[in-house]
Amino acid sequence: MATFDAVSEDGTSIQVVEFHLKDFSLVDKMITGRTFAPNRMTIVEDITEAVHKQVQHSAAVKLCCHHASTHTQRHNRQFATKMSNHPVESVWDYPRPPACLPVKHNVKVVYNGQTIADSNDAHRVLETSHPPTYYIPLKDIRREYLQLSSGPSTFCEWKGRAGYYNVKVGDKETKNAAWFYSDPTPGFAAIKDAVCFYPSKMEACYVDGEKVASQQSDFYGGWITSWIDGGQKGFKGPRGTEWW
Repeated sequence: MATFDAVSEDGTSIQVVEFHLKDFSLVDKMITGRTFAPNRMTIVEDITEAVHKQVQHSAAVKLCCHHASTHTQRHNRQFATKMSNHPVESVWDYPRPPACLPVKHNVKVVYNGQTIADSNDAHRVLETSHPPTYYIPLKDIRREYLQLSSGPSTFCEWKGRAGYYNVKVGDKETKNAAWFYSDPTPGFAAIKDAVCFYPSKMEACYVDGEKVASQQSDFYGGWITSWIDGGQKGFKGPRGTEWW
């Protein structure tokens, strides 16, 4: 039995999780586990150093948390900023073609110290293998911070052709930081002209008060919260997942 401190990215949610270690041998790479237990979620980051103290250099370590299942996501090490009461959702249960659903909780975007979007009327799009994307209506966005991009548009087989916005607050500007559909297909009429921001290009994005992590991709802009699970395969986005 070994005990490790589980610390969130911002250092605020600290818990101790006990793991049973079996097949003691070499750990020659980072091991990161996301552990779900009834009514709680603990994210364990970088336990390699602690494990090396317990095992010898040889093969692998199998981690099993008592009364919980462990999900290893090598390409998607995401961190919760608070404990969540939301039910866990697997991206592998999402449909394709994707679904477009209203969001019942607050969505907020911060850039260069300024809240540029704050909405209780957003929609999210759910597609197999992807973390959700959140579309915020223009009425809830500080439009003076958006500048229509002169760059090329892109085309989605489900939603239609997308345009892009640059975001500029004060002396800071990020090109193609958000996208929108001015003429979406009928199934996505609810997000017409609504804006989805890339979390990786913002200072912070929040869902229901929780800071999100960004999908690992230069093209996709999924928002990852503590209740979104990529399962054993992880999320689409990194190299090699293009055809998922």
